Order: sequence, then structure tokens, then C-alpha cells
Amino acid sequence: MGSEAAEARAALTSGRDALRAVLAELDAYLATLRPVLGREIPQIFARELAAVADAVQALTQALEGLGDEHS
Repeated sequence: MGSEAAEARAALTSGRDALRAVLAELDAYLATLRPVLGREIPQIFARELAAVADAVQALTQALEGLGDEHS
């Protein structure tokens, strides 16, 4: 794998891992709000959570694509 591809893979991996960490922290925070907001939480944050999940999926696919290109 070339230097540029390795750097791209590292950047994508870092971004994906950072988004996963944010998602985990957000989930933990939302757990603290559940007693107050109850079932409304999924509706309140559905768009934001879906956007983060989509970003993680896109980064994962990009990483898989890089792996396929350099196999």
C-alpha cells in the first residue's frame, strides 16, 4: 500500500473511530435523560443519530474500498 493510501486509510479509520466514540458518548448522555424525557428521546434525536450512523457507515465503506483497491 502506498504512502498516500496508508495516510488516507489512517485518516478514515481515525474519523470513523472518533464518530463511534461520539455516538457512544451521546448514547450514554441520552441514557441520563431517559428518566426525564422517556420515550421522546428517539424522536427528538432521530435525525442526528441517523446522520452519525450514516457517517460511520460511509467511512467504513470507504475503508473497505481502500482495502479492496490495494489487495
